[in-house]
Amino acid sequence: LTRQDDVLTLRVEDDGKGFELPNTVAHGHHGLANMYKRASIMNANLHIESTPQQGTCLILTLAGVSKQPEPA
Repeated sequence: LTRQDDVLTLRVEDDGKGFELPNTVAHGHHGLANMYKRASIMNANLHIESTPQQGTCLILTLAGVSKQPEPA
């Protein structure tokens, strides 16, 4: 999890099995669709990179995050 100015970026990756990203989400396969929907609800951008036999990387970027003032 990193922050640069008002942009918060969450990056999760592994070196596991990976998979082929579908062009469209097939009926009954809601995992990817749910992740994209939840990112959209937060006005965030979700980018997924995956390569079979090499792993997967998910990058969620949320802009407009204001820094909380320090308590007095």
